[in-house]
Amino acid sequence: MYTKLFNTFSDAWSLWWQTGKITQFMFTIFIGVLVVLWFFLLLVKKPNKNPLLPPGPKGLPLVGNLLALDPELHTYFTSLAQTYGPIYTLKLGKKIGIVISSPALAKEVLKDQDTTFANRDVPVAGREAAYGGSDIVWTPYGPEWRMLRKVCVREMLSNNSLDSVYALRRRELRQAIKYLYSRAGSPVNVGEQMFLAVLNVITSMMWGKVTGRKGQGSGQSSSK
Repeated sequence: MYTKLFNTFSDAWSLWWQTGKITQFMFTIFIGVLVVLWFFLLLVKKPNKNPLLPPGPKGLPLVGNLLALDPELHTYFTSLAQTYGPIYTLKLGKKIGIVISSPALAKEVLKDQDTTFANRDVPVAGREAAYGGSDIVWTPYGPEWRMLRKVCVREMLSNNSLDSVYALRRRELRQAIKYLYSRAGSPVNVGEQMFLAVLNVITSMMWGKVTGRKGQGSGQSSSK
């Protein structure tokens, strides 16, 4: 339907340049009517294909509720929950998002029905950086994912593996404390430093090097 309207619009525009003033005026009105119809078709409510979706704020065509999102999402979601209840729908472009904001619903989704909600869409960044989305984070729940989890727990998160990198964790914790102590009397972003400390432990375990801290050198070797 949209293709036919577009072709009609194109034909009318080409004819507009080949006619006299009166005919041009008529074609201008015709084109204006087509534009109004076009926007009307975009705004008209389509048949509800998801009748079981929770209520939620109405969104704009194409973008949905994206333009209404507040930078402080937790405050924005709380205000919506007061209006639409503990579960509501947000339209994020072509994607449908369901927001839950009560402990009972969170337990239902994350524990009681966790296998139903375990899968997720793989973003473009996930496909590019994570072997096409086939790693343990993006693999759909099933036998392959359970196998990857077992390997991860056995090879990386076992007691022996964690004990083997105890020195790395102790070193990074001491480095973080030393850096914070050296900044006594000056403002310090504690959250940033704790994030870097954890990141340094992970990168030391995986590659033998750390990322460094703000104000200090990077690429420290894990061996001494």
